Amino acid sequence: MRSSRLISLLILVGCKAADAPPVPAPAAEPDSPALLGIWTVVSHSMPGVSAMSDAEADKWHGLSIRLLQAEAVSRSDRCVTPEYRSIADTLELSCGTEPWTAFGARMIAAGPDRARALWDGVLFELERDQDLTAVGQEPGWFLELTQGKELRLIYAYGEKRVIIPAPPATRDASRAVTYRAKADSTDLAILVTRSNCTDAMSGKPYPMTVTVTVNGETLRGCGEPMKVIDGIPIAKAALATLRIPGFADFLALDGDGAWVTNEGRVERLVASESKPVATVPMGSPCGAMAVDFGSLWVADCKERVVVRIGLTSHNVEAKVATGLADPTGELSIATGAGSVWILSDTSGKLARIDPATNTVIATIPVAAGSFAAVFGFGSVWITTTNAGSVQRIDPGTNTVVATIPVGPTPRFLAAGEGGVWTLNQGDGTVSRIDPATNAVSATIDASVPGGGGDIATGGGKVWVRARKVLLSVIDPRDNLVVRRYGPQAGSGAVRADSTRVWVTAHDTQEVWVLPVRQD
Repeated sequence: MRSSRLISLLILVGCKAADAPPVPAPAAEPDSPALLGIWTVVSHSMPGVSAMSDAEADKWHGLSIRLLQAEAVSRSDRCVTPEYRSIADTLELSCGTEPWTAFGARMIAAGPDRARALWDGVLFELERDQDLTAVGQEPGWFLELTQGKELRLIYAYGEKRVIIPAPPATRDASRAVTYRAKADSTDLAILVTRSNCTDAMSGKPYPMTVTVTVNGETLRGCGEPMKVIDGIPIAKAALATLRIPGFADFLALDGDGAWVTNEGRVERLVASESKPVATVPMGSPCGAMAVDFGSLWVADCKERVVVRIGLTSHNVEAKVATGLADPTGELSIATGAGSVWILSDTSGKLARIDPATNTVIATIPVAAGSFAAVFGFGSVWITTTNAGSVQRIDPGTNTVVATIPVGPTPRFLAAGEGGVWTLNQGDGTVSRIDPATNAVSATIDASVPGGGGDIATGGGKVWVRARKVLLSVIDPRDNLVVRRYGPQAGSGAVRADSTRVWVTAHDTQEVWVLPVRQD
């Protein structure tokens, strides 16, 4: 039976997927075919004439491909609108309406967690695989390996980082896995063994022991599989996909369009235009912006000021010397109570700007290590990241009136849809604060830990932008994640109103505009 399936596969595939004759479309299969997932090449055979030598095929061992609802990735090929169909135990993939000609476009089941794919006359055996996350202490380090895509290593307590394409895996007889990579000035080796490990700081048990050697420095810690959270391909759901060169990041909505920070400029986008409709040069725009008082308010990380830009003139109308609590730009500006608000010093200072005079009229003492602000429910709300808390400031008295514990490492926050919401980078949860009680009323497991990201409210939903999941949607009526969009596209921002949602991905230079309703 297995040999007959193999003969059928050879007839269907030929040398490459591109050479295959068309196959009539079968009846629709379930939304998640069994062969979706992450697959890694573990061996090969040559059942006939091959355009690839045995030595060349050996180099494919350890290669990983990703076949997910939100994207398909194989070597340098990537499809963000994959369409899958199952024919018996064979999976076929097209990219939108076009054939996908990359390795893995046709897969055949070969047993539990095993599959085969033919390429250039070589039959490759693949094994189901998983992404990896690892952590270590003394010095603190963190690793994320997204198979077939990217490796991110942050070490020396966050002062050093390596971000490179995911290297192939080498397995030995004991099932230990080694990853090796040399890129620019980086010489990296990662050894993963399936032996129990306990994190020295948290006491959390892990099923893997991980040793990282980077440029001669050895880091030891613990690891575990990283859950892959798939989602709806955002390109399929979007009203528009804009390709914006540079580093399009933070957003502020303005009527039918949105302003976005970019390298040395801010730009105004509208969904119907493929290019920005307005560009305003400035030093180094950073952080979440605000539109109010007939102006765009944006921080400049180079000059450490708040810049005021006219919405109609598109000119810089004022610069307010405030200082910035986070000069790297992971901050936000808030407007409300007739003022503009920004955290101005990491020691704990909240600056209040009068838009009538473009001057700081009050500096309010707050908790040290506070960076992001939002206005809602008659108050200013700020996150204190290291303390894991939110402070509420009364604009009538310019004083802190409440300090509220939330999840670990809160950064960005939003106000609306019945609450104040924090994105907690430490564990990937979202905390909901009830402004009537100044207490957390719900904790939602969004499963998006890690730095960066953004959160917004609008259209009856809460929108969470993160690196691990492109966009998650929370329904505030029951405090549950009700929808997710992919694929992973690095970090970025999100803003929403009653009809549209704007989402950025600076790593892929894309901006999507979604309808709020996806029913």
